[in-house]
Amino acid sequence: MGDAATPGFLTTQVNTQCKERLPGARGDCYRFEYTPGRQLWVGMYWMYPANNWGAVPGLPVHGETLDRLTFRAAASRAPQEANFFFGGIDGPTANPPQPYSDQFHRGITVSLTTEWQQFEIDLTPPFELEPISSLIGGFGWTLNLEPGSEPQVLYLDDIAYE
Repeated sequence: MGDAATPGFLTTQVNTQCKERLPGARGDCYRFEYTPGRQLWVGMYWMYPANNWGAVPGLPVHGETLDRLTFRAAASRAPQEANFFFGGIDGPTANPPQPYSDQFHRGITVSLTTEWQQFEIDLTPPFELEPISSLIGGFGWTLNLEPGSEPQVLYLDDIAYE
């Protein structure tokens, strides 16, 4: 998303050139290097299936077992404000409109440091909603930079649904 839609502004590495992983880290470690482009923001969305903005149903899940999404994050330069989110794909408002949507959206805005920090997004549905039964937008992030900014690296690790 953002400048990442144009080749050359965002490079992604999985399990290479990451910060040293903390003991007990699960899954993959990600390194995203963003060189600011014209839009001055970048983002990534893990979707099911890939590039699904609501055209097809999401991944069936047992939402009654999901309480939170946890992850660790750091940046190469600090402080760096970052947004992290879960859900939020709204097919009917897509361009062109699509038939499927996530059931809700949750997000947090944090100030990253150069050291690993643990973060959590609450996944319990609003009182009026049933537990999540399908998922399109499983996890995402965005960064905004100022004009003239040097490249910024975002590190993500230990992403888990609990």
